Amino acid sequence: MSPKRLLDVALQPPYTSWKKTYPLALSSKAPSMSRPIKASIAKQHFEHLLDGVRTQGEQYEIQEEGRAVAVLISLEDFQALQQMQRLKEQAWADLEALLEKVHARNAHIPPEQVARDVEAAIREGQTQEKR
Repeated sequence: MSPKRLLDVALQPPYTSWKKTYPLALSSKAPSMSRPIKASIAKQHFEHLLDGVRTQGEQYEIQEEGRAVAVLISLEDFQALQQMQRLKEQAWADLEALLEKVHARNAHIPPEQVARDVEAAIREGQTQEKR
């Protein structure tokens, strides 16, 4: 019996309402977002879920008492998330370094003058927006 058929048999009433709420579609295209699934159901069907993640790019949000507690995603998706996190951290580090350079370069300017210059720049921007 195929994994899909086994799952269909396992999800006969009283699980029919669960099946509508937590679909385990075996489509060939990857979903655009994770699908919520109860932890107890995920535990029962882990092998099937893992196969869908591995072969079809499925993503699952594991929930306990209606709250997300974990996700099941492919290694490729996980590595992409890690790369985005590294890029974000580098961007913040670059921004902080740039701000330090700006502060150092303008250390001789009194804070009151900086505030006046900023206010003037804001007014100028607002005037240009109205045009």
